Amino acid sequence: MAEAKKKVVRKAAKRYEMVKFTNENFEGEFVLPKFAPPLGVMRRIQDGDVSKLIQWLEDAQVDPDYLEAIDSLDIEGELEQFITDWTQGQLANAPKSSD
Repeated sequence: MAEAKKKVVRKAAKRYEMVKFTNENFEGEFVLPKFAPPLGVMRRIQDGDVSKLIQWLEDAQVDPDYLEAIDSLDIEGELEQFITDWTQGQLANAPKSSD
């Protein structure tokens, strides 16, 4: 009988540096994990499925108010500008998030 293959698992929870930034569509400042999501999330975003982005942020324990704000963005234009602002964010003095 063939030996059962072991599942490959991450040794420790993934940790993300946090960045802070503003966006013209919202008052106040966002603090989110640095925009460097796992490859699976990026693949889905490129395919037009942004639900995986929200799931990644939920897994990283992002403030639900931020998730609600992101969820309100229009897919055409607003989301693209939001991600641009996010990628240009400054490192925050917040603790690292785990995923």
